[in-house]
Amino acid sequence: MDSITKGVHALEHRLKLFAEFNPNPIILLNLLGEIIYINLAARTQFPTITAVGIHHPVLSVLVQELKKNKPDGKVFTIFSQDVTYFANTYEQQIFLIPDNDTIFVYMYDVTEKNRFEAVINDILYYWVDHNR
Repeated sequence: MDSITKGVHALEHRLKLFAEFNPNPIILLNLLGEIIYINLAARTQFPTITAVGIHHPVLSVLVQELKKNKPDGKVFTIFSQDVTYFANTYEQQIFLIPDNDTIFVYMYDVTEKNRFEAVINDILYYWVDHNR
């Protein structure tokens, strides 16, 4: 194995570790909706996701969105959506990668951000209402 090949393998290994230990859920699916990869955060936060698959609440909305938008499979597609799972709200960044028919889902918890925004909106509404 030459030094370039060793370097490529080392880089691949570091990238896999980055995804696996990322604190945010990462899920890869094929176009049939089968889970190809799920990182530690996703397995921890959604313990039934592997067993339930595409019917899991955090993925079922994704399937509905893909059916609605019907990407043609030739264009790299990006969209985002919020999905609620129990008391938490997650923003999903969804990437459809046509070169290898992969759907990449990156999620992060926006529950606290949404609560903070609601408080700020309430304060602003109160201030405007009482300062007319």
